[in-house]
Amino acid sequence: MKVFEQIEKLKKGNCGQQELNILLDQALQTALIFARKKYEGKWDKFTHLQVSIEDLCVDAVTPLFIESNEGEGIGLKKSLAEWETPILKESHAHFFLFKVVTHRIEQEITKKLKEADPFFGKIIASVNYYLEESSYKKLTYFGEVYIVKNEINAITGNLIPTDVFESLPDSLFFDRFDTVLNSLFDFFNKEAKYFPAIPMNLLFKRLKKAFLNSVPGWTGSSEGLDLATELDTDQLLERSLKDLFAKIDSKYFSKGKINLSETEAIKKAFNAIALDIKNGGINSELYDYMNDQMIDLSKEDFYKKYHSTMDYLLRLFKKDILNKLEKYKLE
Repeated sequence: MKVFEQIEKLKKGNCGQQELNILLDQALQTALIFARKKYEGKWDKFTHLQVSIEDLCVDAVTPLFIESNEGEGIGLKKSLAEWETPILKESHAHFFLFKVVTHRIEQEITKKLKEADPFFGKIIASVNYYLEESSYKKLTYFGEVYIVKNEINAITGNLIPTDVFESLPDSLFFDRFDTVLNSLFDFFNKEAKYFPAIPMNLLFKRLKKAFLNSVPGWTGSSEGLDLATELDTDQLLERSLKDLFAKIDSKYFSKGKINLSETEAIKKAFNAIALDIKNGGINSELYDYMNDQMIDLSKEDFYKKYHSTMDYLLRLFKKDILNKLEKYKLE
């Protein structure tokens, strides 16, 4: 059966499980082809997410086939209701599915980056907050989210390549966020060969670098958006580690669940994890962090003795960092 036929049935409300399975298979296939092509040779940059491309695609596509809490049916049906372009033939149906799926992949990567790296998540939340009240907006183009001026309704022309954006001077990002955007669009005006659209994920990375380096000149302000605040990330991590270590001592060591050498190894592992979070996110498996402290530890023994504890402590650690960051909400 063709995708167009299943889309028509979904639109009319008579799409059964067999038809949904056809759409699900097509959506997964589309997601895998897109993700493998887009991230071919680049997935090592996301190793700290501890997820394969295949698992990412499944996580991205699944919400499209789950009933919403608002009684609007599955997510794909809601996307179909919001789709403004008429779907009149097979190619239209495939394009619709492609756009929906690639957008979901972008959302899923952003979600996983936020979960893996609290600082990255803080910047994402701050940027999204600013955009809601600014003269800029977000547009999705082939699975990528871009910031454009409000009068732009479609992205056309050549977009700035990743390597070019990453090579832009650091000084462009060392200011209040409204100034950063103005500077970037000034750059696009001068470099007319690139369409004036700022890739959001690449922007997040550059802003995070400035944010964590506590760049001089990024001070509190009641106007616009200032990403620096008065946050000292070293002190924040130190406090979160201190709280975590107290929990390790009271909940595990003092109760005899782990001995002294195990306690010290876990604490040293989390010192390394904290350093990686500060410098861009966790980039190894939990086993690797523990193995650095216990050289003879096998993976089998790690998963048997320590994995559930380490995983639980890591979730507590990230949650505590986020809670502390909440005190620095941007106005």
